[in-house]
Amino acid sequence: MSTQAVTEGLAFPVDPRVEVDSDKDDTLGRKNAIASVATAALDKSAPRAAPEKSMFSTFSESFTWGVSSVVKSFSSVFKKEFPFDKLITRAEQLFKDRKSIQAERLVDKDLKGFCKDHLKGPYVNDASSQALFQKLRKVILDIEYRTSPEEILKVKTELCHRVVQNFTEMQEEILTRASRDFQKPDFMTKFGIAEGDSIASIELLGDETHNHGRIPARIRFASGAEVIYKPRSMHVEHTLYNSESGVCTGAGLGSYHVMCEDDELGEYGYSEFLHNTEEANTFSTPEELSEYYQKLSKLESIAQELGITDLHLMNVIVKDKIPYIIDAEVYLNPTQIDLPFQTSLFCQKFGVAFNFDLGMPDGSTRGNNRLWFTKELGSKFKYPKRNLTEEELKKAGVDFTDIRTLTSLTEAEQEICKNAKSSLAERPGRFVPVSTKVLKDSLNYINPHSKKSISDFIVSQIKPDLALYGFKIIVPHEHFAELLEEDYLNHDVPTFTFDSRRNVVLCKGQVIAGIPRK
Repeated sequence: MSTQAVTEGLAFPVDPRVEVDSDKDDTLGRKNAIASVATAALDKSAPRAAPEKSMFSTFSESFTWGVSSVVKSFSSVFKKEFPFDKLITRAEQLFKDRKSIQAERLVDKDLKGFCKDHLKGPYVNDASSQALFQKLRKVILDIEYRTSPEEILKVKTELCHRVVQNFTEMQEEILTRASRDFQKPDFMTKFGIAEGDSIASIELLGDETHNHGRIPARIRFASGAEVIYKPRSMHVEHTLYNSESGVCTGAGLGSYHVMCEDDELGEYGYSEFLHNTEEANTFSTPEELSEYYQKLSKLESIAQELGITDLHLMNVIVKDKIPYIIDAEVYLNPTQIDLPFQTSLFCQKFGVAFNFDLGMPDGSTRGNNRLWFTKELGSKFKYPKRNLTEEELKKAGVDFTDIRTLTSLTEAEQEICKNAKSSLAERPGRFVPVSTKVLKDSLNYINPHSKKSISDFIVSQIKPDLALYGFKIIVPHEHFAELLEEDYLNHDVPTFTFDSRRNVVLCKGQVIAGIPRK
């Protein structure tokens, strides 16, 4: 089908050329880029910004040498081949014999032993080993393809090897970038990295990977300093919270350090690690609590102006009684037809305003937006450690009607938001037309080697969900399936972006949906 035929009748121009952004999957390109970045960062002959030694020079050279040796060690972390096929076969047989508990115990024992014995290095901590363990465990135990046992064995084995490979390359990527970036005086100053400091550990955060296993990480230094690394653009967080011109900063909602970087592998960034502590977030009076909700309401007003959504309790941290957005990649988003725009901050089910912990036993749904209360104020809430209700808050003296009136944006703040919106529109923001849970669950039943399986998911789930926003898929389903195939081959959650200037939805940098002409 020609591009003209696909795009005919749509209310936007579509460039027939392939459009590529930093999220494009390219395994060989990624390996070459890692090598290129590593060479630039680690080769002592690489040109330096200042030819003369500064107060940071000695540390920079020793730090770079140390990371170089560890990067090499990561390359040989998995040099011993693990028999995933044999483990999968044994587990599948136990499931067939209706011995699911024994199957889980077998997988847990063998995988934990593998991660413990083979994932070694001075920067690898228990959390990173656990992250790899959980990812492999899901591949082996949760996947249920509707295909032959031989095909299941083949695909699961392949996925396990890819997960391990991606995990190793991701560690190399983080270390290589850190070796270059954290020797810069500006970084050392902003994040409190002392002269002679060194990386103590890298802890992977969350279980949702994208683009060949990439995931955020917490980098801990020997001095105790902590920095958050994210393998994506942090332009939005910088726009909101930089100390000089941040939108939220100017509105009295605090600031935190954000550094935006890019290299051959794409955009990425670092941010200050914010702590949610009882000492700094204990409320004793209704007036104090009302002031906090005024700040949260002001934050929602800014988020609405900038089209920032997906602000559930895991994407906001409360520090010193101020709510901070720490994950703002879903911005300038459209709204569903005939529905008001929702930031999710005040969502009753999982919003920051009412929930601290959604109750998963493993703590995975426990947010860092926790508020603490003195005994007297806390007695007004039934479950103050987990959630509050609007009715309880009202009885405690927090009047949301008054708060919304007091926290509307001033003309000056609206103008700042307008300028920020114009800047943010220069690049597409992440778009979540299909819930993350649905996309994560699809990893368990969509066979990455079956384009029909992926196409069926597009027709049954993605197409109707896009239609709720007025979008129509404008590429053949077979082509769309090819774009998603790489995600399923790497057990990554698929992602989409939205270009607010052209009003189109993209996948892997290519336009896949738009608004039909009326």
